[in-house]
Amino acid sequence: LQENAFALVNRENIYVIGFETIREKHEWVEAITSYIYSMFKTNKLFRCTLDDITKSECIIDGLPSVVVKSVEFMRISGATLNNFLRLSLSSGTKITEVKEKLESDPTFDYKRAGFTVQDAATLLIIFLKELTEPILPKSIVEHFTLTKKKNKHLLFARKALMSIPVINRLLLYYITKFLSDVCMSSLNTNLHPTGFNTMKRNSNNSRHQALSLIHI
Repeated sequence: LQENAFALVNRENIYVIGFETIREKHEWVEAITSYIYSMFKTNKLFRCTLDDITKSECIIDGLPSVVVKSVEFMRISGATLNNFLRLSLSSGTKITEVKEKLESDPTFDYKRAGFTVQDAATLLIIFLKELTEPILPKSIVEHFTLTKKKNKHLLFARKALMSIPVINRLLLYYITKFLSDVCMSSLNTNLHPTGFNTMKRNSNNSRHQALSLIHI
């Protein structure tokens, strides 16, 4: 093989993959390794359905562990609205490795891994993007874009939330509650120097409030 190519060999075929840079080579290796790993593991968090996750050990208080760990880390780290408005997603080997650790080690800790708010936000976004079935079905989203009357939006929203699975409802509430807290905290901080304490006080109650949605 040439220096800018490598081979994948199985019982039937040999596949030769070329690359132009060392970075591109590493990206190929990471992608292939991640795919092979996903074929054998039982605790899946990424590139699967929420229903698959509920059947694994990657659950905290009824929610995907990556969501809880990311949100709580951002709360403790003092995430602000500016963090999200100016967010530049993390990339590279670090995020790939953390994805695998989250699936293999339920006790994995962001703080010990040297995480930043940017890293936690990146993982949360990747998790949501890689769900094979969206939290809100496409039919529901399309209905909102076609309905122009506000009162019909509200009626449909309640009906839609009642129709989606409990895990979807919990996840939707939990994330929107966090983002709401971030916005309110940023507003309060601009008005009062101790305003951020509001979000910290709310952090212990969010998951328990989310669980109340089961009874809606």
